[in-house]
Amino acid sequence: MANAIGLNTDAPLEGTPHGNDRHRVSEATLARLAAYLGYDTNWPEWTDGTAEEFADRYNQEARSKQESAPTPAIPKRLTDARLRPGPSESDNLEGKERLASIVLSFMQRPPGEPWPVLLQLRCQNDTIDQFEVAVKRGWLQIEVRNSCTLDVAESRDIQVAGSEGTVKVGAPAGRSYRTSWEVIANGKFIGVIDLPETFCGVGQLSPGDTLTARFAAFVKDLENITANDDAIPENCKSPTDSVSWRRLGYQTLGAAQQAIMMRVAQLNHLPGSERGWVVLCQTRRTFDTDG
Repeated sequence: MANAIGLNTDAPLEGTPHGNDRHRVSEATLARLAAYLGYDTNWPEWTDGTAEEFADRYNQEARSKQESAPTPAIPKRLTDARLRPGPSESDNLEGKERLASIVLSFMQRPPGEPWPVLLQLRCQNDTIDQFEVAVKRGWLQIEVRNSCTLDVAESRDIQVAGSEGTVKVGAPAGRSYRTSWEVIANGKFIGVIDLPETFCGVGQLSPGDTLTARFAAFVKDLENITANDDAIPENCKSPTDSVSWRRLGYQTLGAAQQAIMMRVAQLNHLPGSERGWVVLCQTRRTFDTDG
């Protein structure tokens, strides 16, 4: 505050002599202090009152100013406007978009009607270091901002045909502005799946609304890494050791655990990393007026 009112704390106070009066504040400094804090030096509570009386007056005046301040105008939502989705903005595991990426589009509807969300999830095989890996299980989440809402028609598990076989999409969980689904491959990994047009819609759209789709994989079970490549070949009868990841050709990940953890470490700033899962990709689109 001293800097804000131009007070040099290393020098004697303005207009005061050295000696017994050196700690007395000058009139000029008091005027700047009053202007900065917003009180009147003519208040009787300041000139003749106690500290408690001044504090009561100051707080009363501050509340009065706050109550009389104009309320900021809330922009009107134009839910009957003709809209178009803006370009996709994506965040992916850099250089490894094959492992997880989302293609997000919409089926346009007349003004005021919900728009079906058209979503393609791509979780294909790729190499991390010398290991060929893929994602076999994760969480898909769709989130909207402002006052638009998600319309989820299907409340049960569904089976979706994909490039690597059928994939189970679990029952939705969440709220009208953020809904999640568990995605589990019935085969070796998820592959490429197109969710049905009736999967999810977004309603009450207005210019400026944003929809974000993200996909996350569980990484907590990768923490017990091994320095040796002790992965068990696929033809051996042994349970897999990760719920989300698969090393192709093997039942267990072996040293691929460490390679995966090192690669996803760059995503620890994204949601979920502190709870044992990490967002591998997310795509968002913002709606604007059409024309």
